[in-house]
Amino acid sequence: MSKTETTKNISSFELPDSGIKVEIDKCKNNGNTLFKARRAVPDGNIDETTLFIISEISTFNGQKMAAPEIKNLSAFDIMELEQQWVKLRGKK
Repeated sequence: MSKTETTKNISSFELPDSGIKVEIDKCKNNGNTLFKARRAVPDGNIDETTLFIISEISTFNGQKMAAPEIKNLSAFDIMELEQQWVKLRGKK
């Protein structure tokens, strides 16, 4: 697993397969982000909604990456994104 640096609101890490450097900023996850995600995923699929939120509040090698592009990453990279998201939220 790659080295992870986490503060209270930001997690910086490298994806294991692609080597992409990711920064997730928890402060950007607000009501507007949630409602934007719900509009983008009208069927309420929790995995798609979470992926959309991650894409909205993260940078990948300093750039934004849309949720459909994230879905093209390897399964290991996506699982790492999800794991880091859970850690940042403070869930076990």
